[in-house]
Amino acid sequence: MKWLTHVTLAILTVKIAEIAFLTSLLSSYLAWVVASLFAVLPDFDSFVGLKHRTYTHTVYSALMASYPLIFVDLSLYFVGLLAYLSHLAGDMMTHSGVKLLYPAETVYYLTPPSWRLRTGSSAEFLALGMILLVTVGLSYIEPATELEKVFKLSTENNVVVSLLYFENGVVYELNCAKVVWTDGRNSIGIIHSGKFKKISKSQILDLQILNVEDANWQPRSLLVHLKTLKRSMWKHRIITGYSVNEDYNDFTGTGYDLYRKLKNDYDNNIKIKVWYYEAR
Repeated sequence: MKWLTHVTLAILTVKIAEIAFLTSLLSSYLAWVVASLFAVLPDFDSFVGLKHRTYTHTVYSALMASYPLIFVDLSLYFVGLLAYLSHLAGDMMTHSGVKLLYPAETVYYLTPPSWRLRTGSSAEFLALGMILLVTVGLSYIEPATELEKVFKLSTENNVVVSLLYFENGVVYELNCAKVVWTDGRNSIGIIHSGKFKKISKSQILDLQILNVEDANWQPRSLLVHLKTLKRSMWKHRIITGYSVNEDYNDFTGTGYDLYRKLKNDYDNNIKIKVWYYEAR
């Protein structure tokens, strides 16, 4: 493939990765330079006295060449690695193929014989045009915001964030808040001082994801006395619903929040069935 095709294919590959993994990789001029350089780097083999499409066109050369970028910036490492691998993928769509595990002589292809391209042919320029069109189309898809990442990640994970938001004219800052609920569109819920707090998108001034951990979001049910809900153990349990006298009610908040909601309406010893999950 020509160098222009390789560079365009590399940009497309990184763009697809951005969308798939809800991240922003091409957010700096340096990232674009790295993507362009690593897209053509395998073809520098002839300049260092190596036979073309041998050692520089292998999986391990992609890992070795991009590895130093880890010490500069992790996102640059992924840009470099993806761009390098896209070069190998592009060459695997040509008639020559690529010996990905050289010096092993096995040649690898991505496309059937009738679809393979000849370098510099009209078919390659047609492919270049298609790659450009798709790349331009994807450029209109904005990278996911941190809040959108939280919505997606929190369906199966514990997400810890730093958060700056305002409420009633006052700005609040939380350096380590665990997201325990979202509506998937506009609002998130956190536990602060043992109380559940719902924060909408319009209130959030700044949000950064600090940590993501696997979690089990399967709710459990339990029959408890109302007074039990004010115990400290319930300050980290998120209630998704409750039943009093067999009447089910939706609810989102900690057990302690539910206690404060019901304490004036029911006797402390009344039994309540709650559906909940741990937010630790």
